[in-house]
Amino acid sequence: MNIIIYSHYFFPSVGGLEVNTEVMARALIESGHKVTVITATPLGNNTELNNGYKIIRSRALPTLIKAIIKADLVIVNGNVSVPVGIASFLTLKPEIIIYQMAGDIVPPARSFFHKLSNYLRIPLVNYAKLNVGVSKACVISKNFKDNIKTEVLYNPIHPDLITFKNELEKEHSPLAKKYDLLFAGRVIKGKGVFVLAEALKLLDNDSIRLRVCISGNGSDLDALKEELKNLKNIEVNFQGFVKGKELAKTFFLSKFLVLPSTTHQEGSPLSIAEAFAFGLPVISSDQPVMKELIKDAGYTFKSGNAIELKEKILLLIKGAEHYRLVSERAYKNSHTFLYPHYKEELIKIIKEVN
Repeated sequence: MNIIIYSHYFFPSVGGLEVNTEVMARALIESGHKVTVITATPLGNNTELNNGYKIIRSRALPTLIKAIIKADLVIVNGNVSVPVGIASFLTLKPEIIIYQMAGDIVPPARSFFHKLSNYLRIPLVNYAKLNVGVSKACVISKNFKDNIKTEVLYNPIHPDLITFKNELEKEHSPLAKKYDLLFAGRVIKGKGVFVLAEALKLLDNDSIRLRVCISGNGSDLDALKEELKNLKNIEVNFQGFVKGKELAKTFFLSKFLVLPSTTHQEGSPLSIAEAFAFGLPVISSDQPVMKELIKDAGYTFKSGNAIELKEKILLLIKGAEHYRLVSERAYKNSHTFLYPHYKEELIKIIKEVN
């Protein structure tokens, strides 16, 4: 089949959606399909990817129609895309929409253009052959009507990350952990980084010694550094953004992940799946998707409550045997997110549509 994947954000932009689109294209090519990725992200001064699929960097309607008319299937990865949906409708091509975040299908309108776009979203959802959420909680949050066909497809761990993990285990095992607590993601208020800062200050006031790694960049990085600059008992390493083997090494050197998201509506956080692959328990806010993914491989706390977060951190740092048991559960949970399983489920969904 000739399959088009539309991903609004893509390389050289960095994020979970971008990684997921690369993995999806890889899985489809390995399954014998021809793939074209269409994105609104400009290449800039970067060298274009050469991963076996064509990349079109435009969402102008004439460009979309010209590409989609040659396709057998269109996959919109991220959310409803009005331009792509219109092009699919005009060319009578089947479309799958994959939702990467929880929350309403129709976002708040900030302008006349957004109001017009929102007016078209529900008809385009109805037109899609299949609406896919990256978690059960994500699907439920959309409040689809009964006649809308839905599926769940969990985001996979990048297969290269597992390769790097295996290499690190051969090179360094056993390896002493460098960090107790890891935060991996965009450093923005909506990801709960200031709730984490408050919890760390509470722990510091109680003379709790802790080694923390903040892995990632974001608009609130400097403000977070300011918040944490006076800690006496807690050592914080601001690592910046890393990927590939360096990201694998960061997970490898850490004991557990904290994902305290507040206003950022998570769909299926890739960092949780990645943490599980390395046997890291997860402490997260109590968004529905977090509870769905973590199960008994960590803890959730009331969103925004730094005191509860502090208590959950203490549970993982004060008992070695308890930590070992939760770590084993985390590793067991990772199988849901492994690439071979994802690839199999993706192909099932495509066959279902066709």
